[in-house]
Amino acid sequence: MTIGERAKAILIERGWRQGPSFKLGSGLCMAEAIVTAVMVPELLGPGVLREVVVGSLLEAVKRLGFRDTAEATDWNDARERTFTEVLERLDTWA
Repeated sequence: MTIGERAKAILIERGWRQGPSFKLGSGLCMAEAIVTAVMVPELLGPGVLREVVVGSLLEAVKRLGFRDTAEATDWNDARERTFTEVLERLDTWA
């Protein structure tokens, strides 16, 4: 399963949201779902350095066509964005 597929499954399971949230259980934005997908232990292995996780996250958002996580977050948070569009973007994992 790719990181894009994992992120999509995570969003379907936990729910999607836009903007910052300080309330537990309020869903995840696309970038948070990607972080969660990257943090899967079987992908990383034990004792993985933080730099490896950050590098994996940056690679993931670039594979989805974004320059960086800030651009991915801004795209997710655009007022007109829909959950369907987010799922479709994750399907474009190359």
